[in-house]
Amino acid sequence: MVKSSATKEAQVSALSHKAKTPLPQILRALGRDELKHACREHGLDDRGRSREELWRRLLDACSAVSETPDAASSVAPFRLFPDKGDITVVRQRQYLVTEVIPAVTEGAMTRVRLVCLDDDAQGRSLEVLWELELGARILEAKAEWPSAIERLDEPRQFAAYFHALKWNRVTATDGELFQAPFHAGIALKSYQLTPLRKALELPRANLFIADDVGLGKTIEAGLVVQELLLRQRIDFALIVCPASVTLQWKQEMERRFGLSFEIYNREFVTRRRQERGFQVNPWSTHSRFIVSYQTFRRPEYRDPLLNLLEGKRKKSL
Repeated sequence: MVKSSATKEAQVSALSHKAKTPLPQILRALGRDELKHACREHGLDDRGRSREELWRRLLDACSAVSETPDAASSVAPFRLFPDKGDITVVRQRQYLVTEVIPAVTEGAMTRVRLVCLDDDAQGRSLEVLWELELGARILEAKAEWPSAIERLDEPRQFAAYFHALKWNRVTATDGELFQAPFHAGIALKSYQLTPLRKALELPRANLFIADDVGLGKTIEAGLVVQELLLRQRIDFALIVCPASVTLQWKQEMERRFGLSFEIYNREFVTRRRQERGFQVNPWSTHSRFIVSYQTFRRPEYRDPLLNLLEGKRKKSL
């Protein structure tokens, strides 16, 4: 008997040595969502609403593995602790394991040193006690080898692929070669490239676009943002606008340029603090934001951004 408050290592050890409960009985006790998750983890089809259909599918797979020695040896064993070089999920972020310090005395815990891989905290180091981390897990690498080459691409298809690679090349040193128009799902007018050309000529993009209504000021601004992102001249973008058009800006940036912006409001702040902790600066959890004038005037929303810009975000727009 193992208490529910026991460590993860003790619980796993007890389950691995306890052979009284047969697998079919265990599978019948699982819920439908748990069975679906088990099917996905083992590369099986998780479709179907019947629990019996799902656990029978798992049983058949186990029977096939037990009957085939080579298949049994290919199943990755369960690992309680990560190794150096593993990718893990800790505190809802992906981390690379840089060092594992095992426990040397009874009652001690395993120290794991990590480096964050997520865009909003890339390179940030973290050290945890693995046994105490809730929800920490190891992402097992699944090798996906390319299939055998059966034929060559048609010249027209290969030419499209080749030109796409050329258009995606960074041209940070040439102000006359634009990339953003090739990444935008719009039909551009020649005059809409003028602000983009002007922005690239300036050492720091600082424009006042005052075209008439309907001439595409949003498109011109989006082209500037997209081009500077592609040239790696900025890594943080903020759009400040009236509250009535925040959703319109978000939709336009996603639909026309494929850029994902977060609308910074009370709901966003609450959600981020629930996910990352109350002390987190919500402005540091993403790289592109839209905020309304009304929200930005309030010090509790504006001051964290000013602190972030003074400390880290030098390449901002």
